[in-house]
Amino acid sequence: MPTGAPAGSSCSSACRRSSIPLPFDDRCAAAYGRVAAATRAAERSHRSRVADLLIAATALAHRLPLYTRNPDDVAHLSGTLDVVAV
Repeated sequence: MPTGAPAGSSCSSACRRSSIPLPFDDRCAAAYGRVAAATRAAERSHRSRVADLLIAATALAHRLPLYTRNPDDVAHLSGTLDVVAV
């Protein structure tokens, strides 16, 4: 890693180069309904977390784990989705 580069920047660059964007399709929309319902059932506001829940729904629809730095924000989804703290 070059001197003065932010920690993790080489990993971040490598991840961006090897990442394939996932579409938000009808499966993701259906998964969003499940994620939003689970959020409401946990008595949490789904409206203030729309972007996070869209990401969670995309992971759920594509059967991928959700990697997050804020696992407490999505702890209520652990029965619905594989949540991995990083």
